[in-house]
Amino acid sequence: MTDVAEMMVEKTAVSPTPTAVITQASEVSNTSEVFYYLLAERERLLLEVDPKARQQTRQFSLPLPDTGNSGPEGLAFVVNADIAAYGFLGLPPSNNGGYFVVSVQADGVFYVLDVGETAVLVTQFTLPEIVEDAAGLDYQAGVLWVSVAKAAQLMAVDVTGREPQLLDSYAYKRLPDEAGDTEGILLLPSREAAILADDDGRQLSRYNDFPACMADRRCKLAWLLDVEPLEPSGLAWDESRQWVVGVADEGELFYFDIDGSEPKLLLQLNGDLEGITIVIR
Repeated sequence: MTDVAEMMVEKTAVSPTPTAVITQASEVSNTSEVFYYLLAERERLLLEVDPKARQQTRQFSLPLPDTGNSGPEGLAFVVNADIAAYGFLGLPPSNNGGYFVVSVQADGVFYVLDVGETAVLVTQFTLPEIVEDAAGLDYQAGVLWVSVAKAAQLMAVDVTGREPQLLDSYAYKRLPDEAGDTEGILLLPSREAAILADDDGRQLSRYNDFPACMADRRCKLAWLLDVEPLEPSGLAWDESRQWVVGVADEGELFYFDIDGSEPKLLLQLNGDLEGITIVIR
């Protein structure tokens, strides 16, 4: 299979000129506004939160099947600048700055949504290697990272072409703590690190030299946090504030630094929160 770590370095070297209203986190200017988008599973909602005001600003009903407590779990955002640089499932740039990707736990289906005044389903896809429990998503430079909790696998999926292709797969059992029920995955390529959210174990952990260390079983635990009673799931990186933001099952939106500080509550919401991504307008 393709060496994903090498592929990420190659892709990161591309410096596309942004053409969209929504930009990447590294392109924040004084006039940019950062918004968090949270995925509520049972309610099938996308919640928009203004972290500066610490309040929810909008919500969108998602045109997804009702699968109860095995519903939408993973959330990622593909910005127009990346679509121009790498391609994304053969789609043109969005008038709304990019596309959201939502993964559903019950059947492993991935839905691509264009969100403006409403959430519109653009396309969907599956992968033969993922039949259920696509619980966590992160997108980095043409690669969609998928945490498959029940199978205890982290999968790297190339989404630059019209059809997604599996690049590589890593077993969480290669990690010292085995990352039991990993429903959240955040990659920090500039730091060659990853932070994992273990829902059942109520733990957050960080590994350096990631994902390269997974290939030869040399991953070392940088830190491990017990965050009881939080049941952490989705994670995202807020470049403007230099903190990791996460969501938990009982509606908590929280944040902490990459060195493993104790999580602090940013906002308490209603809903079974499972995924989070960051959009800059």
